Amino acid sequence: MKPKLLLICLLLTGKIFGQTKVVVVDGFGRTEVYNVLQADSSVREGEYTRFISRNNQAPLVVGRYHQNVKDSTWKYYSGANRVAEGNYRAGLKVGVWTGYARGAERLKFDFTTQKLILFTPAAVDTSLKVSLVGDNTNAAIERRPMYLSGLYTLANFLMRGIRPPAMLMEARKGGEVLVSVMVDENGKATNYSIRKKFGFGVDEEVLRVFNLSDGEWTPGSVNGKATAMVVEIPVVFEINKPDDEPHKPNQIVIIRSSFGR
Repeated sequence: MKPKLLLICLLLTGKIFGQTKVVVVDGFGRTEVYNVLQADSSVREGEYTRFISRNNQAPLVVGRYHQNVKDSTWKYYSGANRVAEGNYRAGLKVGVWTGYARGAERLKFDFTTQKLILFTPAAVDTSLKVSLVGDNTNAAIERRPMYLSGLYTLANFLMRGIRPPAMLMEARKGGEVLVSVMVDENGKATNYSIRKKFGFGVDEEVLRVFNLSDGEWTPGSVNGKATAMVVEIPVVFEINKPDDEPHKPNQIVIIRSSFGR
């Protein structure tokens, strides 16, 4: 289906069923199209699609809501590539979820049995700092949380969405923002926060874009049991450095010299 027709079809879908109406919401870096109940516009019911913008209708996320929670099959895209897919039931991930890299399966995780079926790691997947929360801080981590569509996909999302503040460009100074996120026992990402600040308006901008991400993770585990963990993600701004200069493997986002020139 041509992109220009997709939004029209989504709008018509809500009218056909009568009991729902279509809502279109434009925000920074995304446009959302979804159905809500005619009787209660706070309840999402039916198809959901997220685009980069109305002018660029290549889907980022396609799924469904039932009684205001995620339900059925959800698919995630980066550019034209599908990067993750799986099923929700009553708002929880169930069954086998699959993450893709260049069209090939890179990760398969069964949320019903909490079993890792397939994982082809990249260096960045095992380089981020992970810690336990609550009473388990001294326990041995058996399996780390993993971003389903791959951390390089998350990096690309952040690089597209982050707008370097004018104060940073004027200062022409590089630095690092350290973002922490808690991934709970169901693989849900919550509580994005800044662990290490940079300043120049950068911290607020980085946090804004992180909160726009979908945060589809697999949970970590301790002693065979899914366990909440905190993942730290460094976001690096490198001003006036060549694109081909090597960087540390755990720096998953590099915003480089093109913004500082």
